[in-house]
Amino acid sequence: MNKEPYKLIIVDDEPIILEGLSSYNWRSFNFQLIGTASNGAVALELMKQQTVDVIITDIKMPVMDGMELSKAVKQLHPQCKIVIITGHKDFEYARGALQIGVSDYLLKPIELTELDQLIIELRVKFDEERARSKQILTYQLQLEESLPVAGESFFRSLLDGGIQDPNEIEEKMTLLEISMTHSYYFCLIVQTETKKDVPQADALQTIQDVIMEALNPTRVHFYIIQNKMELNVILNFDMQGTRSPHKYIMDLVAKLDSAMKICFISTPYQSYFIGVGEVYQNIRSLSQSYQKAGEAIQRRFFEEQRRIFYAWTDTVVLPDELPRYPYELEGQLISAVLEGDTLHCALHFQSFWDHLNPFFPRMNLPQVYTIMIQLFNMLERRLNLHGTSMENLVQLTPPFFHAFSRMKTLSQLRLETELLLTKITALILEQNDSVKTSSHLAVLQAKKFIEAHYHEKITLQQVANLIYLNPSYFSIQFKKEVGINFIDYIKECRMLKAKEYLRRIDLKVYEIGEMVGYHNRKYFTDTFKEYTGLTPLEYRHKIIKS
Repeated sequence: MNKEPYKLIIVDDEPIILEGLSSYNWRSFNFQLIGTASNGAVALELMKQQTVDVIITDIKMPVMDGMELSKAVKQLHPQCKIVIITGHKDFEYARGALQIGVSDYLLKPIELTELDQLIIELRVKFDEERARSKQILTYQLQLEESLPVAGESFFRSLLDGGIQDPNEIEEKMTLLEISMTHSYYFCLIVQTETKKDVPQADALQTIQDVIMEALNPTRVHFYIIQNKMELNVILNFDMQGTRSPHKYIMDLVAKLDSAMKICFISTPYQSYFIGVGEVYQNIRSLSQSYQKAGEAIQRRFFEEQRRIFYAWTDTVVLPDELPRYPYELEGQLISAVLEGDTLHCALHFQSFWDHLNPFFPRMNLPQVYTIMIQLFNMLERRLNLHGTSMENLVQLTPPFFHAFSRMKTLSQLRLETELLLTKITALILEQNDSVKTSSHLAVLQAKKFIEAHYHEKITLQQVANLIYLNPSYFSIQFKKEVGINFIDYIKECRMLKAKEYLRRIDLKVYEIGEMVGYHNRKYFTDTFKEYTGLTPLEYRHKIIKS
């Protein structure tokens, strides 16, 4: 049962009926009797004072009868339900009242069971209507809450180029109640820098508030999206006067810049940057404007003193104008790192940077990243041969894009790259010093393993893993210590053991071959002859004779 009772008025010119119906237990059915009237005119006055859900009225009354009252109520309060009280002789007349919207009727004399049934049916209808109204209200609230989210999703799709069908765009804008009816479209990207203890999201929200306050009084249609750690602002405008679209945009951005500048003076935020995309006359071109705004704002990496970058003035170098990659300087720099020579590491990095520096201002950001990633990929390969890696030394993993993408300016890139290379060089120096003492022990351990397992299949990788060294580095150190390479040492161990077994006449040659790791008799014979100058049988006969 609903807590809020339904409001009821009884209208009849017979006091007995009024008294009888007034004494009915309305509360038990969730109805509340709020008044009685002797004719329709009095009932209408009562309805002016408060909302009424149900009117139970006699059909024949002085001044204004039930039919006239029903017509008036249905015009003024169409949601109100009307029940007509009538006698048998007026039944056909009362049935006609159903055509003008009367809900039901009661026949005199009124039977309590019939009244009970009618009131129960009315309550069920009211409960259903109230539930529907509540559901509709819930839907409306959900729609109001989801519209901003749906609008944001729509504009993201526009910026990403996910929507290109004009009909789909128009349909979604209508459904989402988005108004963008002016002639020109373009996109802004706004980024911020804050102090370490200040959340960047707070700075973006402040800027969003400033932009909204500055644009609300204008005739510009706009929509703002917080996209990760930047703002994307979609603008739609018509020009006044004879200014070009670019001039209009620059004036508008200058106005926003002034408002932001004032705001940042009085806040703990550090700085902001604006990338302005190209202007178009088609909403489907917003994705191109967004892309060009992104390319423009990348210029902040090279020009640290600027805040505003325009797509139509800030151009970048074409790929075929890039400088020749300094492979020779790269080689000198990496050699200094691997030798642990911090002094020459700094000098060679300076030469490497000086070679590229004149070209940096005319590059785009991906081109700069490509050069630095190429340097670090080559360093990683050389470190691997040296028995280590960037991950082991400084917790960096290929392809190193994230290491460079977090750097906001060219000067920061230069400084942090030099510091990183210096750190790696110092660590390599420590490693080189320790390797001088540890290599001898590692090779001794490898020799013991080979001498114990010469009859098995042994690989360089297997032994290197055993002694925790890079295979290439281990191979170099093994030859340094032993005087022959890894494979030849295994062969020597096998041949020495084979010569020992050949002294035993109870062993066949092919058995000896298998015992020292050769399961192909011919291969064993050829290898033995290559090593000693004699076949296994010739070697046995020679020993026996001597």
